[in-house]
Amino acid sequence: MPNDRNTIGGEPSGHWQDVPSHGESYRDDPQRHDLTPQRGQDNANLIYILYLVNIAVPFLGLVGVIMAYSARATAAPDLRSHYDNQIRIFWLTVIGYFVSVVLMFVLIGFLLAFAVFIWKIVRVATGMSLLARGQPVRNAESLSFTSE
Repeated sequence: MPNDRNTIGGEPSGHWQDVPSHGESYRDDPQRHDLTPQRGQDNANLIYILYLVNIAVPFLGLVGVIMAYSARATAAPDLRSHYDNQIRIFWLTVIGYFVSVVLMFVLIGFLLAFAVFIWKIVRVATGMSLLARGQPVRNAESLSFTSE
């Protein structure tokens, strides 16, 4: 058997074989995920940043949730937990602010809007901290302030 520089002991080596061919995706094989975890981590971090900047610049949260939905399918499980967390943060914030607006007629809506604002900042900061440490979000489904 010929031994070229891309084989070791007759078995192909190098990770170019791990890249899906045209029409394939990583979700077709559960063992294959984003080969550039740093790129995926940077993308997730950018989404968290968009959520924070969304406080001052409207609609950046919408851009962030679209990015999270599109990246979730091909992400490794640990990174997928961050995308799930980001999607949940977006939708719970939208629902919370909607309910706040409705309740502003009885004045409790202002307190609820403030609580939603604080909840969002804490969840985003906690998610960014976990992402920086390379840890998954463990309880993205909860309504708690932290996602650890």
